[in-house]
Amino acid sequence: MAIPTAVVTTVASQIPWKDVIAAAPDVWKAAKELFAFSSKKAGTPPVDPAADICEQLAALASRIHDGEQAQADQAKIVAALAGQMQAMATQMQASAARATRLMWLAVAGCGLGVIALAVAVLQP
Repeated sequence: MAIPTAVVTTVASQIPWKDVIAAAPDVWKAAKELFAFSSKKAGTPPVDPAADICEQLAALASRIHDGEQAQADQAKIVAALAGQMQAMATQMQASAARATRLMWLAVAGCGLGVIALAVAVLQP
């Protein structure tokens, strides 16, 4: 079942596009950093089980350090994205409040119209 065009238009008009477009460069940068990290991690060689124990421990320590650094970087990216999501949620709440006020204004206008029609019909 297709979604009616009026519904799509109404929903699309409620999205704060100015804020979405303003946040797009930050989202793009975060996505590039995350992709660069994930592709870089694939090139890490495994620890050689036949190597000396000291070399194995050094390799494992290096891998742990890289993992901790990656986790910190990803936490920064997630925090930035969460901040952007919070800003968009705030804007959506403001839009919802504005829509509610407009709905009540429309209801009041319709009520006044019905009263005016009743007065016009009931006058001799």
